[in-house]
Parts: sequence; structure tokens; C-alpha cells
Amino acid sequence: MLALAENRREGKIIMATTSNEIEKEKNSSSNNNLFTIAMKVEWKAVENLCKEDIRRLKQKITKSGATALHVAVGENQIYNAKKLVQLITQEQGCKEYLAVQNDASYTPLHVATSTGSEVICRLMVKADPSLIGSRNKKGENPLFLAALHGKARIFMYLDSVCGASYGHSYARRKDGDTFLHATIAGEHMDLAYQIIDKYGKLVGAVNEKGYTTLHILATKPTAFPSGNKFGWLNRYIYHFFQFQHNTLI
Repeated sequence: MLALAENRREGKIIMATTSNEIEKEKNSSSNNNLFTIAMKVEWKAVENLCKEDIRRLKQKITKSGATALHVAVGENQIYNAKKLVQLITQEQGCKEYLAVQNDASYTPLHVATSTGSEVICRLMVKADPSLIGSRNKKGENPLFLAALHGKARIFMYLDSVCGASYGHSYARRKDGDTFLHATIAGEHMDLAYQIIDKYGKLVGAVNEKGYTTLHILATKPTAFPSGNKFGWLNRYIYHFFQFQHNTLI
């Protein structure tokens, strides 16, 4: 009897293992199909596959861990990205698929922000505003990335959605840089002006190296010569910095 029970138990384990392997094989095959079709730009076929099984939209189909939505967004496939987002939002309990991260911890909204696709950014934020707060491995959220890459229109849009209170909490990444540090480092000076106008306190903020935005600006070789386009920004930042310093005294 013991031997029979043991054999049955082993049989169940083998069956369970085999079942798991079959399921893994199905998922792998599904991933390969999605990847192949997406790379062939056969987006209607991608949509149909995902309609058959909505879970395919959370599957990572590339070596970098991208989902079909990541790929659509990265290729600026606005219409097809919209279709995939609609599939996700129409299914109850699947909104989390919008927040799936690739191997660099980028959500599709991170990708849309980095590549400058304002239409897709608006589409995704409308579906789930909380995506603005999602951070990658460096602690960068989409609002931060918009500043980092100088995407002024996207930054202002995301900022208008999350509001100043959340904007301040989203302002830093892990190394202590604020999105004002990042904007000045990237020489996106028009955007820097707009950020200072709304987030003036960031002027005196220091990163982990103890650098303020003035320190970052000073590393720009063309920041100080007379008549240079950065000269006005230097004076503007200096004014804010002095005002804050005098206020604290």
C-alpha cells in the first residue's frame, strides 16, 4: 500500500511537472509568435493574438524584456499602441499590464516620454495617471525623464496631471539629482526656466555629490561669456539662489 501511495504521489508530481513544462512551452511559443509578428509590423495579428488571451500583453517578448506594448510605443505606432491600451483597460483587473517594466525597469510610459511621443503619453496617462509615479532602476519616473530628455511639452503635461505636490516628490532620482539638475546638465535651458518658475526651491537643492544647479551650470564651458545664451539663465538661477539664502538668514 505504501509503495502504491508513493507511486501515485510520484505520478502526480510527474504530471504536475509535465503540465508546467507544457505551459512554459506554450508561453514561450506565444512569446515568439508575438515577437515575430510585431517585428513584421503585423499589428492587427498582434491585436488578435492578445484578444484571444489578454495575458499575452504582460508577456516579455524581446531580449530586453519588452512587452508588445513596449514595442508598439518604441516604434511610435500610435494607432496600434492605442488598440493595445484599449484591450488592457477594457478587461477588468488588467490595468497593471500598463505598468509592466522591461529589464531596465522602463514602463511603456517611460519609453513614450524618452522618445517624445506626446500623443502616446496622453493616451497612457488617461488610462492610468498613477503611471507617472513609476520609477526605473535609477529612480527616474516619466516626469523626470521628460526633463532629462528636454521634452518640454510632455513635462508640462505630466506636471499638470500630477500637480505640484506630487511633482516635488517625483523631482529626485536615486543619486539625488533633481529634474532641474538633469535639465541643465542636458542644456535644455528653456525648459529649465519653466521648471525654476514653478519649482524655485529646487535651485538650491543638492545631489549626493553636494552639487547645486549652479554647480552644474558652471561646468558648461559656454555658460558665462558675455552675450552667451546661457548667461540669462545663470543670472536667473543666481537670483533665486540668493533669495533663498537671504530668506534663511
